[in-house]
Amino acid sequence: MNGLVQARCLHRDAQAPQRSPQQSLVAVYVCVAQRFLLVALLFGLGLGALKLDALAVLTGFVAGQIALVISGTNALTKK
Repeated sequence: MNGLVQARCLHRDAQAPQRSPQQSLVAVYVCVAQRFLLVALLFGLGLGALKLDALAVLTGFVAGQIALVISGTNALTKK
């Protein structure tokens, strides 16, 4: 989910190349805030409503973040 929100933000930013640096910075902060709130909501859903094991939820989150870093690093080295 986090990757999908990030991809949506990147796509939206690519559609607006005429932005000023300040507008681009605001767009980045909005995207970061959206991703943070989504993660908090999903943690709350997993731990509260679904009563999942906290260690399993955190392990899955960390694994997902590592996968994003690795895929981003690979994409940068291919350019």
